[in-house]
Amino acid sequence: MGLLAGRYARAIYDFAEDAQKTASLIAEMGRIPEAFLLHPELQMVLENPVVSQEEKCGLILTAAQAGKDSLMHPVLTFLTEKKRLSHILSIALQLLEIHNRVQNIHNMTVTTAFNTDSATIGQLQQWMEKELNGKVIIKHKKDESIIGGFIADVDFNRWDASIKTQLSSIKNSLLH
Repeated sequence: MGLLAGRYARAIYDFAEDAQKTASLIAEMGRIPEAFLLHPELQMVLENPVVSQEEKCGLILTAAQAGKDSLMHPVLTFLTEKKRLSHILSIALQLLEIHNRVQNIHNMTVTTAFNTDSATIGQLQQWMEKELNGKVIIKHKKDESIIGGFIADVDFNRWDASIKTQLSSIKNSLLH
């Protein structure tokens, strides 16, 4: 569904831009992946032929916290007509990716062995925004197994400056 989801996402993004409601639609579609994480059974409900299309749309609208004037209503009507409602998660993820690319927004996950204060995260964010010439959204994870240093995942790139990786590299060079 990847390529097809991308095409639907692009059409929906263009529709939102034409209606000048991109920000609200992105906010609502951004809640859909969270809903699927919290309620994995949602996918089974969307694929269940016994559940009516109205009920399925209602579940998605609730998950997206969509208002009465939301573009989610015509989007869900469109996806229902095209028999693609069960692919809403893939489409939402592709839509968010398109939006981030258009707006030059980069997602970054920083993993450290210890808790990192917000000032340090803020400095890192400013530095990365300058390097990438765009907005950076940072999520911090703590993983004591990396011993020290950090691992930074930005979009689909990884910078691994962890002590664990450095020790592993030294071990491998000594063994070979």
